[in-house]
Amino acid sequence: MKVSTYISVMQKMEVADKGKAENIEKLLSEWRSHSGLGIRIVDNLKADFHISKNDMEEILDQLHDNRHLSFDELEGNIYKSTCYKYTLRGPVIDISKVAPKIGGAKTADEFITSLSERTLRLSGTDRAIEIVSKLCSNTEPLTAAESAVNFTSYSTWATWSESVPDDPFEFATTPHEILKVVTNLGLAHRQEGMSHLLFVYSKESVPALHYPTIADANLYSYFKCTDADSYCGWTQPWNPEDIEHRKLISKTEVRPRPEAVHGLIPIGEIDRPVKVLKGTVKDRFVIS
Repeated sequence: MKVSTYISVMQKMEVADKGKAENIEKLLSEWRSHSGLGIRIVDNLKADFHISKNDMEEILDQLHDNRHLSFDELEGNIYKSTCYKYTLRGPVIDISKVAPKIGGAKTADEFITSLSERTLRLSGTDRAIEIVSKLCSNTEPLTAAESAVNFTSYSTWATWSESVPDDPFEFATTPHEILKVVTNLGLAHRQEGMSHLLFVYSKESVPALHYPTIADANLYSYFKCTDADSYCGWTQPWNPEDIEHRKLISKTEVRPRPEAVHGLIPIGEIDRPVKVLKGTVKDRFVIS
Protein backbone atom coordinates (compact mmCIF):
# COMPACT_ATOMS: atom_id res chain seq x y z
CA MET A 1 0.00 0.00 0.00
CA LYS A 2 1.33 3.40 -0.98
CA VAL A 3 1.72 5.96 1.79
CA SER A 4 1.96 9.72 1.50
CA THR A 5 5.33 11.45 1.51
CA TYR A 6 4.61 12.85 4.97
CA ILE A 7 3.99 9.41 6.45
CA SER A 8 7.13 8.05 4.82
CA VAL A 9 9.26 10.90 6.15
CA MET A 10 7.76 10.74 9.64
CA GLN A 11 8.26 6.98 9.90
CA LYS A 12 11.96 7.49 9.27
CA MET A 13 12.12 10.45 11.66
CA GLU A 14 10.46 8.53 14.50
CA VAL A 15 13.39 6.13 14.42
CA ALA A 16 16.13 8.73 13.98
CA ASP A 17 14.76 11.50 16.22
CA LYS A 18 11.58 10.60 18.06
CA GLY A 19 11.51 13.88 19.98
CA LYS A 20 11.54 15.91 16.79
CA ALA A 21 8.79 13.76 15.28
CA GLU A 22 6.65 14.28 18.39
CA ASN A 23 7.23 18.05 18.25
CA ILE A 24 6.10 18.17 14.63
CA GLU A 25 2.99 16.09 15.29
CA LYS A 26 2.10 18.35 18.24
CA LEU A 27 2.67 21.49 16.17
CA LEU A 28 0.52 20.26 13.28
CA SER A 29 -2.26 19.20 15.63
CA GLU A 30 -2.33 22.64 17.24
CA TRP A 31 -2.03 24.38 13.86
CA ARG A 32 -5.00 22.42 12.58
CA SER A 33 -7.06 23.66 15.54
CA HIS A 34 -6.02 27.26 14.93
CA SER A 35 -7.97 28.10 11.77
CA GLY A 36 -9.72 26.85 8.67
CA LEU A 37 -6.55 27.58 6.71
CA GLY A 38 -4.60 25.53 9.23
CA ILE A 39 -6.94 22.59 8.65
CA ARG A 40 -6.46 22.75 4.88
CA ILE A 41 -2.67 23.15 5.07
CA VAL A 42 -2.14 20.32 7.55
CA ASP A 43 -4.55 17.92 5.83
CA ASN A 44 -2.89 18.49 2.47
CA LEU A 45 0.60 18.31 3.93
CA LYS A 46 -0.19 14.87 5.30
CA ALA A 47 -1.91 13.69 2.10
CA ASP A 48 0.58 14.71 -0.59
CA PHE A 49 1.93 11.73 -2.55
CA HIS A 50 3.77 13.77 -5.18
CA ILE A 51 6.10 16.07 -3.28
CA SER A 52 9.57 14.58 -2.88
CA LYS A 53 10.88 13.32 0.45
CA ASN A 54 13.69 15.87 0.42
CA ASP A 55 11.28 18.76 -0.11
CA MET A 56 8.91 17.47 2.57
CA GLU A 57 11.80 17.09 5.00
CA GLU A 58 12.86 20.70 4.39
CA ILE A 59 9.34 22.01 4.95
CA LEU A 60 8.99 20.02 8.17
CA ASP A 61 12.45 21.12 9.33
CA GLN A 62 11.51 24.77 8.85
CA LEU A 63 8.24 24.31 10.73
CA HIS A 64 10.03 22.49 13.55
CA ASP A 65 12.81 25.06 13.86
CA ASN A 66 10.28 27.92 13.98
CA ARG A 67 7.62 26.24 16.12
CA HIS A 68 7.98 28.99 18.75
CA LEU A 69 6.40 31.51 16.35
CA SER A 70 2.71 32.29 16.20
CA PHE A 71 0.62 30.36 13.69
CA ASP A 72 0.03 33.57 11.73
CA GLU A 73 3.82 33.98 11.40
CA LEU A 74 4.24 30.31 10.50
CA GLU A 75 1.63 30.59 7.75
CA GLY A 76 2.47 33.99 6.33
CA ASN A 77 6.23 33.82 6.62
CA ILE A 78 7.90 30.45 7.23
CA TYR A 79 5.55 28.06 5.41
CA LYS A 80 4.87 30.48 2.56
CA SER A 81 8.52 31.31 1.85
CA THR A 82 9.63 27.68 2.18
CA CYS A 83 6.98 26.46 -0.26
CA TYR A 84 8.10 29.04 -2.84
CA LYS A 85 11.47 27.28 -2.99
CA TYR A 86 9.92 23.99 -4.09
CA THR A 87 7.40 24.90 -6.76
CA LEU A 88 7.33 23.01 -10.06
CA ARG A 89 9.07 20.00 -8.53
CA GLY A 90 6.19 17.54 -8.62
CA PRO A 91 6.53 14.56 -11.00
CA VAL A 92 6.08 15.26 -14.69
CA ILE A 93 2.66 14.26 -16.02
CA ASP A 94 2.41 11.97 -19.05
CA ILE A 95 1.50 14.57 -21.67
CA SER A 96 0.03 11.92 -23.98
CA LYS A 97 -2.91 11.64 -21.55
CA VAL A 98 -3.60 15.37 -21.68
CA ALA A 99 -5.90 17.08 -24.20
CA PRO A 100 -4.17 19.04 -27.01
CA LYS A 101 -5.36 22.38 -25.64
CA ILE A 102 -4.87 23.50 -22.05
CA GLY A 103 -5.71 26.80 -20.44
CA GLY A 104 -6.14 29.04 -17.45
CA ALA A 105 -8.53 31.74 -16.29
CA LYS A 106 -7.39 35.07 -14.85
CA THR A 107 -9.24 38.23 -13.86
CA ALA A 108 -8.70 40.97 -16.42
CA ASP A 109 -7.59 43.57 -13.86
CA GLU A 110 -5.12 41.31 -12.09
CA PHE A 111 -3.67 40.01 -15.35
CA ILE A 112 -3.16 43.54 -16.72
CA THR A 113 -1.58 44.66 -13.44
CA SER A 114 0.76 41.67 -13.45
CA LEU A 115 1.53 42.08 -17.16
CA SER A 116 2.38 45.76 -16.69
CA GLU A 117 5.09 44.75 -14.20
CA ARG A 118 6.63 42.52 -16.85
CA THR A 119 6.41 45.17 -19.60
CA LEU A 120 8.01 48.16 -17.88
CA ARG A 121 10.57 48.30 -20.64
CA LEU A 122 7.61 48.44 -23.04
CA SER A 123 5.96 51.38 -21.17
CA GLY A 124 4.09 49.59 -18.38
CA THR A 125 0.31 49.68 -17.88
CA ASP A 126 -0.68 51.37 -21.14
CA ARG A 127 1.33 48.88 -23.14
CA ALA A 128 -0.06 46.00 -21.10
CA ILE A 129 -3.62 47.09 -21.95
CA GLU A 130 -2.62 47.36 -25.59
CA ILE A 131 -1.18 43.82 -25.56
CA VAL A 132 -4.32 42.40 -23.92
CA SER A 133 -6.50 44.25 -26.44
CA LYS A 134 -4.52 42.63 -29.24
CA LEU A 135 -4.87 39.21 -27.63
CA CYS A 136 -8.62 39.61 -27.27
CA SER A 137 -9.35 41.06 -30.71
CA ASN A 138 -6.84 39.26 -32.94
CA THR A 139 -7.04 42.14 -35.43
CA GLU A 140 -3.48 43.38 -35.01
CA PRO A 141 -0.37 41.19 -34.68
CA LEU A 142 1.82 41.29 -31.62
CA THR A 143 5.27 42.77 -32.07
CA ALA A 144 8.27 40.51 -31.53
CA ALA A 145 8.92 42.20 -28.19
CA GLU A 146 5.30 41.76 -27.08
CA SER A 147 5.22 38.11 -28.11
CA ALA A 148 8.33 37.44 -26.03
CA VAL A 149 6.85 38.77 -22.77
CA ASN A 150 6.17 35.99 -20.27
CA PHE A 151 2.53 34.99 -19.86
CA THR A 152 2.92 34.96 -16.06
CA SER A 153 5.58 35.96 -13.54
CA TYR A 154 5.81 32.56 -11.93
CA SER A 155 4.43 29.08 -12.48
CA THR A 156 1.00 28.68 -14.05
CA TRP A 157 -1.96 26.45 -13.19
CA ALA A 158 -3.62 24.89 -16.22
CA THR A 159 -6.72 22.80 -16.86
CA TRP A 160 -8.13 20.88 -19.82
CA SER A 161 -11.24 19.02 -20.88
CA GLU A 162 -11.49 15.25 -21.01
CA SER A 163 -14.48 15.45 -23.37
CA VAL A 164 -13.78 18.41 -25.68
CA PRO A 165 -10.04 18.27 -26.55
CA ASP A 166 -9.79 21.78 -28.00
CA ASP A 167 -11.78 23.64 -25.33
CA PRO A 168 -10.49 23.62 -21.74
CA PHE A 169 -13.51 25.66 -20.69
CA GLU A 170 -16.30 23.65 -22.30
CA PHE A 171 -18.06 23.62 -18.91
CA ALA A 172 -18.35 27.43 -18.81
CA THR A 173 -21.63 27.63 -20.70
CA THR A 174 -24.14 30.47 -20.60
CA PRO A 175 -25.61 31.76 -18.43
CA HIS A 176 -23.34 32.48 -15.45
CA GLU A 177 -20.10 31.59 -17.23
CA ILE A 178 -17.90 33.39 -14.68
CA LEU A 179 -19.53 31.63 -11.74
CA LYS A 180 -19.00 28.28 -13.45
CA VAL A 181 -15.33 29.11 -14.03
CA VAL A 182 -14.56 30.22 -10.49
CA THR A 183 -16.52 27.41 -8.82
CA ASN A 184 -15.15 24.58 -10.98
CA LEU A 185 -11.55 25.79 -10.86
CA GLY A 186 -11.70 26.68 -7.19
CA LEU A 187 -10.79 30.35 -7.68
CA ALA A 188 -11.13 32.97 -4.95
CA HIS A 189 -14.67 34.01 -3.99
CA ARG A 190 -13.80 37.66 -4.54
CA GLN A 191 -13.34 36.91 -8.26
CA GLU A 192 -16.99 36.01 -8.74
CA GLY A 193 -18.10 39.39 -10.13
CA MET A 194 -14.87 40.29 -11.92
CA SER A 195 -14.25 40.15 -15.65
CA HIS A 196 -12.17 37.12 -16.64
CA LEU A 197 -9.88 36.25 -19.52
CA LEU A 198 -9.87 32.63 -20.68
CA PHE A 199 -6.43 31.76 -22.02
CA VAL A 200 -5.99 28.69 -24.24
CA TYR A 201 -2.72 27.31 -25.60
CA SER A 202 -1.15 24.10 -26.84
CA LYS A 203 0.18 21.59 -24.34
CA GLU A 204 3.24 21.35 -26.59
CA SER A 205 4.11 24.99 -25.79
CA VAL A 206 4.89 24.33 -22.12
CA PRO A 207 8.25 23.02 -20.84
CA ALA A 208 6.48 20.23 -18.89
CA LEU A 209 3.28 19.64 -16.95
CA HIS A 210 3.78 18.78 -13.29
CA TYR A 211 1.56 17.28 -10.62
CA PRO A 212 0.65 20.13 -8.24
CA THR A 213 2.05 19.70 -4.73
CA ILE A 214 1.53 21.50 -1.44
CA ALA A 215 4.48 23.70 -2.38
CA ASP A 216 2.69 24.90 -5.53
CA ALA A 217 -0.57 25.46 -3.64
CA ASN A 218 1.20 27.23 -0.76
CA LEU A 219 -1.48 29.12 1.26
CA TYR A 220 -4.21 28.82 -1.36
CA SER A 221 -7.50 27.68 0.14
CA TYR A 222 -9.01 25.68 -2.72
CA PHE A 223 -6.47 22.92 -3.19
CA LYS A 224 -6.70 19.21 -2.51
CA CYS A 225 -3.91 16.69 -3.02
CA THR A 226 -4.66 14.11 -5.67
CA ASP A 227 -4.57 10.35 -5.23
CA ALA A 228 -1.26 8.58 -5.74
CA ASP A 229 -2.47 6.80 -8.89
CA SER A 230 -4.23 9.71 -10.60
CA TYR A 231 -2.84 10.68 -14.01
CA CYS A 232 -2.99 14.39 -13.09
CA GLY A 233 -4.02 16.83 -10.39
CA TRP A 234 -7.67 17.79 -9.86
CA THR A 235 -9.19 21.14 -8.98
CA GLN A 236 -10.90 21.60 -5.63
CA PRO A 237 -14.25 23.25 -6.45
CA TRP A 238 -16.18 25.50 -4.12
CA ASN A 239 -18.07 23.96 -1.24
CA PRO A 240 -21.59 22.81 -2.20
CA GLU A 241 -23.21 25.17 0.32
CA ASP A 242 -21.50 28.17 -1.31
CA ILE A 243 -22.95 27.12 -4.66
CA GLU A 244 -26.43 26.44 -3.30
CA HIS A 245 -26.46 29.81 -1.53
CA ARG A 246 -26.23 31.65 -4.86
CA LYS A 247 -29.10 29.69 -6.44
CA LEU A 248 -27.72 30.40 -9.91
CA ILE A 249 -26.15 27.14 -10.99
CA SER A 250 -26.70 23.52 -10.05
CA LYS A 251 -24.26 21.46 -8.00
CA THR A 252 -24.22 19.03 -10.92
CA GLU A 253 -22.50 21.72 -13.03
CA VAL A 254 -19.58 21.85 -10.63
CA ARG A 255 -17.02 19.07 -10.29
CA PRO A 256 -13.23 18.63 -10.09
CA ARG A 257 -11.44 19.40 -13.36
CA PRO A 258 -8.02 18.13 -14.46
CA GLU A 259 -5.15 20.41 -13.50
CA ALA A 260 -1.39 20.71 -13.60
CA VAL A 261 1.28 23.36 -13.11
CA HIS A 262 3.92 24.45 -15.59
CA GLY A 263 6.73 26.92 -16.04
CA LEU A 264 6.95 30.14 -18.01
CA ILE A 265 5.78 30.50 -21.60
CA PRO A 266 5.77 33.61 -23.82
CA ILE A 267 2.51 35.39 -24.56
CA GLY A 268 3.04 34.63 -28.22
CA GLU A 269 2.02 31.03 -27.50
CA ILE A 270 -1.50 32.04 -26.40
CA ASP A 271 -4.31 31.28 -28.86
CA ARG A 272 -6.14 34.32 -30.20
CA PRO A 273 -8.65 35.74 -29.75
CA VAL A 274 -8.70 35.35 -25.97
CA LYS A 275 -12.27 35.03 -24.70
CA VAL A 276 -13.44 37.79 -22.36
CA LEU A 277 -16.13 37.09 -19.76
CA LYS A 278 -17.55 40.45 -18.68
CA GLY A 279 -18.14 40.78 -14.95
CA THR A 280 -20.72 42.68 -12.94
CA VAL A 281 -18.27 44.90 -11.07
CA LYS A 282 -16.47 47.83 -12.66
CA ASP A 283 -13.08 46.97 -14.10
CA ARG A 284 -10.07 49.16 -13.30
CA PHE A 285 -8.83 48.88 -16.86
CA VAL A 286 -10.80 49.06 -20.10
CA ILE A 287 -9.90 46.61 -22.84
CA SER A 288 -10.65 48.11 -26.24
